[in-house]
Amino acid sequence: MSPRVHVRAPRPTDGRRLAGLWKVLWDVHESWGSYPGSTDPRVYDDLAQRLSDEARARGSSPLHGRHVHLVAAVGDSPGEDSIAVGQVEGWIDRHGESPKTKWTCEVRSLVVAEDARHLGAARALLDELANVARHALHGAPAVLAAEVLDANPAMAFYRKLGFVMPVHSVRVATSSARAQAPAPGFVGRVAVPEDALPLAFLDANLAERRRLVGDSRFDGPRALDAALVDAIALHLGNATRRAPTDPAEVVVVDRRNVPRASATLVFATLEPPFVPGVRAVLSRPSFDATTSPYLLFPALVQLAGRLACLAGAEHLEIVDLPGLETDTTRAALATGAVPWSRVALRNV
Repeated sequence: MSPRVHVRAPRPTDGRRLAGLWKVLWDVHESWGSYPGSTDPRVYDDLAQRLSDEARARGSSPLHGRHVHLVAAVGDSPGEDSIAVGQVEGWIDRHGESPKTKWTCEVRSLVVAEDARHLGAARALLDELANVARHALHGAPAVLAAEVLDANPAMAFYRKLGFVMPVHSVRVATSSARAQAPAPGFVGRVAVPEDALPLAFLDANLAERRRLVGDSRFDGPRALDAALVDAIALHLGNATRRAPTDPAEVVVVDRRNVPRASATLVFATLEPPFVPGVRAVLSRPSFDATTSPYLLFPALVQLAGRLACLAGAEHLEIVDLPGLETDTTRAALATGAVPWSRVALRNV
């Protein structure tokens, strides 16, 4: 008879076992081309201690603030003798201002030991993560969201559980990105407050694209009024970059200096158990409906690539893209990028 899987909050005694699972996770992701994990055993010793300390601090609850941590364990009961064979984390947040926008529970670090994958531990972890999020939000509409690398064979697993994948990302080496040749008549630059009105129209285009593909994590199209334009101008006026890793609002302008495309470039510092480095992400790309994205993407990627190189990033991820068959994503791929990941969504 197969051992029983129990899903519970992590315990201080799980630290060493969970740190080993994290190493399995980073090793397999690195084999798929993702950011490498450390090979220094001391990093995982420190991680085991941190996980034990966090479990001790949270007590018997999987929920601590907006952070969820669940463990799949095997044993006759969820008692002290049950052995951790998998884990998942979640982060509950809302990516919008409208009360109609669904909450998001981001699925993070889902991993199950290879010898326990036939026990249904991954499914049990995701189901319980949804239950915890539902309870924490008192039944408010929410969606589970998991970023799944294109090389990950678990893509079929997510589909089997009812997830849809309407959002894609691609990745390009920053050395290739900064070498892009902009189309004649277009140039990339950092946005300024005077760009607020055209950016309001571009934001509306992005919101409509998200709505059409079924990405319910964000606000729908907003009314284009003076209040919105003023809010964008204020944001841009306060967005002074003081360090290479500060975020940047970037635009592509035509010969009349009118923005025809926009995006947000953000950076994250990779810390242990990753090998230290910088992750660069170009998000929220939006394009004027009268201009081909094939004309706009080269200048956008060139500028983002230059800024990413200055920040020390080796790759640039371009996220928040529609299907691979669309002109928008094909134009991104035409810059030398390759398919990178998809966002899997399922209602809670």
